[in-house]
Amino acid sequence: IGYALDDQIYFERALNLAETIGYQPLLTAVMSNMSVSAQQRGDLDQAQTYAERSLAIARNINAAVWESHALWSLSMIHARRGDETRAEALMYSFETLDSQPEEQMALRRAQVYDALKRDQEAIDAYQKLLAESSLGRSKQLFVLQALAPLFARQRRHREAYEAQVAYETLRKQIQKDQNDQLLRALESQHRAELAERQAADERQQKEKLAQSLVELERLNAEIGEI
Repeated sequence: IGYALDDQIYFERALNLAETIGYQPLLTAVMSNMSVSAQQRGDLDQAQTYAERSLAIARNINAAVWESHALWSLSMIHARRGDETRAEALMYSFETLDSQPEEQMALRRAQVYDALKRDQEAIDAYQKLLAESSLGRSKQLFVLQALAPLFARQRRHREAYEAQVAYETLRKQIQKDQNDQLLRALESQHRAELAERQAADERQQKEKLAQSLVELERLNAEIGEI
């Protein structure tokens, strides 16, 4: 819930639960995500603390995926601080782990370039990702959103505008598809509820009919006696 809502309170509750049960894979995952959340709030010191703790646990339990995530988070932190040497060294570290798909690695590389304000390298990396036919729509949306301000920083206003238009078009299409999917789900649910009500009505009618037959048989028996 904390990750979905980017809510610090939920993250802290998750961290307390993870520490209570002592489940290390969950602990490294929660702290890694808390590091990203702290970065988004601009609290780089807290972000670094969480990332370093996550990295230590991930290495201790050989969780390569979360080790890579923590190294990327640390790379982003140092990039935002302007420490290009440290950021690049950490970027190389998470790339050499080979625990994530190349697409994910390429996206993280582009984000580090973006944080370092190496605009052209970031643009090239993002555009290369967009050219991949296998790139999912949610990642396309993220890349387009990231490209617009990069173009704007370089005063490439037409390309910034086109990236923003493409972002809005895709966002609306995704929203429409989600709404259509929700509508189909509601219609399906309505049909199921209607069928259930009809089945219940039929069962009730059959029960009434059975009772009527029993009563009719009783009356026939009485008439026979008379």
